[in-house]
Amino acid sequence: MLQNNPIIPEFMMYQPGLEDSELEEIANRVSAHARSTEDRFLIFTDILIEIVGGGEWRNRSSAFLAMCGKACFLRGKYGYNQILARESQSLNCKGYAAAAYCRQSLDPRWLNNLRNITNQTWQAKDYIAFAELSGQLASVLMDLGYTDHAREIASESIDKVTLATAQDAEIRTMVQAALLRPRIILAFISGYSDSREEALIRLDSAHDTASLLDHQLALNDIRYYRARALEDMFEHDRALSLVTTSLREYERMGYLKGVA
Repeated sequence: MLQNNPIIPEFMMYQPGLEDSELEEIANRVSAHARSTEDRFLIFTDILIEIVGGGEWRNRSSAFLAMCGKACFLRGKYGYNQILARESQSLNCKGYAAAAYCRQSLDPRWLNNLRNITNQTWQAKDYIAFAELSGQLASVLMDLGYTDHAREIASESIDKVTLATAQDAEIRTMVQAALLRPRIILAFISGYSDSREEALIRLDSAHDTASLLDHQLALNDIRYYRARALEDMFEHDRALSLVTTSLREYERMGYLKGVA
């Protein structure tokens, strides 16, 4: 189902930090679903959510904790996000908990909290966490209507992380995966300042990267934002077809889109 690698592309950026025992455990749990017809994203995130729910997340590597926090956030298990943030030292977990609060409340305090944690990841030179949390921060800002600020956050994160990791060929693919969300958000927002055509061109570019990485969540995000761009261009039929497909795909993946 997942070829030879048990870690799906949506979480590949954390694989180098996993301990061998953690990788083996995930591989064993994934192999139990080898004959399943369920979506691979659903299966993989279910495994991580079960680990958190069973309290088996303690004494794990920081990369493993980051994967757990991300899985809980993407699936809308926000209560687990709060547990991970409260009981671990992981900046990733604290960041995803802050992002979860942003999805549940429009209180700007949560937004400031997410911004502060994102800045801390940069200071800690955790470029993967910075890229991922910047993408979530840009998403929240865009949803709240702060498009200029969202553009600034997305653009800056892409530039800073690309520059900081330019000499490190080993993590280049991981960085590309982590920067997909900022790229998608920036592409969509560019339609407001440049043109809808420019937005579609940028989405096409992000699509090429997502296809290369087989990053199913990013591919569906691109489909969703392409639909929104087409709707703004009054191409209602194409937009409706794309958004219907993307929402159906989100549902199949168990992904919680937008505010809970």
